[in-house]
This record gives sequence, structure tokens and C-alpha cells, in this order.
Amino acid sequence: MNIQFAIKDGIVFMLEVNPRASRTIPFVSKAIGVPLAKLASLCMLGAKLKDLGFTREIRPPYWSVKESVFPFSRFPGAPVALSPEMRSTGEVMGCDDDLGMAYAKAQMAAQPALPVVGNAFLSVKDRDKAVAVAVARDLASLGFNIYSTSGTAAAIEEAGVKVHKLGKISEGARPNVLDLLKNGQLQMIVNTAAGMLPRKDENAMRSEAVLRGVYMASTMNAARAAVLGIRSLKEHPLTVSSLQEHAKVLPRGLDSDTSLLPMKYPVLAALAVAVASLHAADEAKPAAAQLKPLTPEQQKQAFYLQGFFLAGQTPLPQIATQLELSDEELDAVIAGLRAAVKGEQAKVKPDDALIAGAEKFFAERVAGKSKRWASQNEAFLAKVDADKDIVKSPSGLRYKIVTPGTDPKPVPTSTVKCRYTGKLVDGKVFDSTANRGNEPAEFGLSQVIPAWTEGVQKIGKGGKILIYAPAALGYGKEGQGPIPAESVLEFEVELVEFK
Repeated sequence: MNIQFAIKDGIVFMLEVNPRASRTIPFVSKAIGVPLAKLASLCMLGAKLKDLGFTREIRPPYWSVKESVFPFSRFPGAPVALSPEMRSTGEVMGCDDDLGMAYAKAQMAAQPALPVVGNAFLSVKDRDKAVAVAVARDLASLGFNIYSTSGTAAAIEEAGVKVHKLGKISEGARPNVLDLLKNGQLQMIVNTAAGMLPRKDENAMRSEAVLRGVYMASTMNAARAAVLGIRSLKEHPLTVSSLQEHAKVLPRGLDSDTSLLPMKYPVLAALAVAVASLHAADEAKPAAAQLKPLTPEQQKQAFYLQGFFLAGQTPLPQIATQLELSDEELDAVIAGLRAAVKGEQAKVKPDDALIAGAEKFFAERVAGKSKRWASQNEAFLAKVDADKDIVKSPSGLRYKIVTPGTDPKPVPTSTVKCRYTGKLVDGKVFDSTANRGNEPAEFGLSQVIPAWTEGVQKIGKGGKILIYAPAALGYGKEGQGPIPAESVLEFEVELVEFK
């Protein structure tokens, strides 16, 4: 079953459900050596996984990487950017014992291949600058020369990495990134767009990179993967193996012969039943403009259905945070959850009018909360900016060093142990090591939000820092758990030790 979801204002919408396998299934089938589509078809005919002998997870002793193939080179001038609309025209696959090499092989097939020497240009949005610094440091250690424009260059330079500054295309400064591309002086680009689509400068650069066959990473995850791939290409010989050779080292996944199963489970006539009726209900929905506001009793029913239908899907604290539930509303949601968990029938009939009215009611509730929350966050950040003791970095991070600690300081690749408390702008604590016995938390500094990656590097062992993270350096437009979308976060951090 292929399902497409969308998230808006913290609410998850299901766009469509298709009774078919996605393009990921052939990839996974090749990676684990099992014909998943065939087994799924047999299950639809009544077979059991036990009968099929497929009862154990298969963990290959090698990595498989799927890379998308994009047709940007065929459409000069079109925005070179990812979006909710499918832009890819296919996928390729790379396999190897080493993850970096598997990614490098996939990129060789997708083209352009990863470079192993030369010059790399980095220009990223503010929330990505902390990670970009780590990528720049790694690329420099691999022998690349780093180029960047003013904003990203400042962050890289502040971290002690040598960087060559370039002027912006729109300002007419020379040389700029287009000059280097046209002269064949750039072998790699890391560029993340600040908005949904690249700006004019970004699109000109991306289009030129596509024309010149220069490798480009448009997400920081891709940039990190590229670093792994380049390192593997420089340190290990390139080897080639067929899927059949990989299959020989796989643990056995099927315990029985599936070829005779169709005889045991004959084709069911029910498979020919039309599914068009699934869409009929949509045509009967009342238009939003005709909807009447819900009565208090209907609101209670709506909260009941919210709990009933979201049982096991959305954590209750997240529902409570998103909708700012009162005690009475929370009771209604819990009643719905309880009924669903017990396997009972819903006590409220989910007719079209109630469902449509509830969607409008919840959307208005979330929108109102978002507006009030944005105002609170803006006021808090303005208060922080008015404090002369608080420093603002080029990335937008605000911080105040309470105790500097002892040198040296951690770097993005460090593993740190910290005690901390995280608060929202209304003073609510959303996470704290004090709530877990005050034992320090241990994690990789490059595996946390950008505000932490950048902020903790400013103190040494035993140091303490106050970090004020704008949403762009925290959990952004989506939020996480008890943290609403677009939240400014305040952290009190003590660096216990690092390695």
C-alpha cells in the first residue's frame, strides 16, 4: 500500500492511498534478495508469512544506497530544486561493504560522480551553517579548497577553517561563483535554499552547475554523505560486484519454496472488485463556505473522534499541545482513545458534516494558537537582543557565556556530555537532565539541532553557556513533541566533558 502524507500547521493530512507498491520495493527486494512484491501478492491471495517462510528480518552484511536521477539538464532555466512534486525520473543503486563507497557508487550511476580533488563552494541558509562548518572542515582535511560567500564564509572562518570569499552574483562582484564554474575551477557545490525555491543567484549557480556537470548537494544530509563517499574513494579501491554475488553472502530469508503456493491459494475473484467507490464519499462533502460553526456538543464530539481516530498514531501530549486542550476537551479525547484501544465502536457517528466542521474548527484553533505563539516568540527574542551581554553570531544564534571552561573546546565531530535545561519562551521546561537523575546526556555534537552544534563549541570542559535558539536553528516550522512549531528555545548548558 502506497500512502502519501502532508503536514500543515502541525496537522497530518493523508493525500492519497494507492493499492500498489512504491518504487522503493524493487530497491529493497534487490538489497535483501527477497521478491517482496511476489510475497505481498500471495498474502493478498490468502497466504501467511509463515507459509511463505518469510518470518525473519534480513540484515545484509553490506550497505545499499538508492539515489534519485533528475532530468534538470534537459530543462535549462528550470528551478534546480527539490519540492513536494516528484522531480525524479528514476533511481539507481549502489552496494558496498562501506557506506561511503556505496553512496559514491550510486552517485556514479546517477551522475555527476563525486570529485576526489579540487575546489568546493558552500553557501547555505542560516540554520545549516553549523553543519556546513563541519562539512567544510572535513572537505579541507580531504584536500579541497573551500570557497564561499560572505555569510557562510564568516561562520566557516570563525571555526578556524581557511576559506576563500567570493562576491555575490546579484551585486555584480567579480570573481563570483559563476566565473569559477565557467572556468572549470569548481568541482563541488553545497547549497541549501532559504525558501521553497532557490533565489535568483542560487538558481543561476545551480543551472550552471548542472550544465557543467558539477556535483551539487542541495541538503546537508547529502553533503555529509558526499564527504563519506569522497573519503572512501580516496582511502579504498573501487570494486564491482553483481547482485547475484551479493546474494550469496545474504542470510537465508525464505524457508520454503514459494513456487507451489499459487496452487494452494487460487486466484480470488474478489481481486477484481472495483475500488472507485473509495472516492465517492469525497463528492458528497459539504463545501467549507457552507459549514456552520460547531455547537458546544459537536465540539465535544469532534474531540472524541480526534482521540478515536488518532489512537496509536499521535502521542496524546502532542495533541494536547497542538490544540491547547481544556480539561473537558482532554477528557473527550481520552474517551475516544479508550474506546479505540478497547476495540469498541465509536459512540459518535462520524458523518460528513461533523467531520468537515471539525476539520475547520481544528484548523482555526491551530491557526489562532500559532499566531499568539509567534507573537510571544518575537517579543522574547526582542528582549534577548536588547540585552547587551548576549552575543549574536552570523548564523542568528544568541548566546551568553557564563563560565568559559578550560581549553581546548569541542568541534562538530566531538562526542559531548552535558547537563542542560531546555525551556520555551513561556518558561515551560520541555527537557532537562535534572528530570533524569541529573546524569549528563551524551551525544554527537553534529547530531543535534544547529544551535547546540554551534553553541557548545564556544565553551570548554566545565564551561556553562546560555543558548537562545531561533526556530531556524532549533526545530523549525515543524516542531517536535512538546515543542510547538516556530519556537524560540532557551537552554542552560554545562559541558561536563567531551572526546
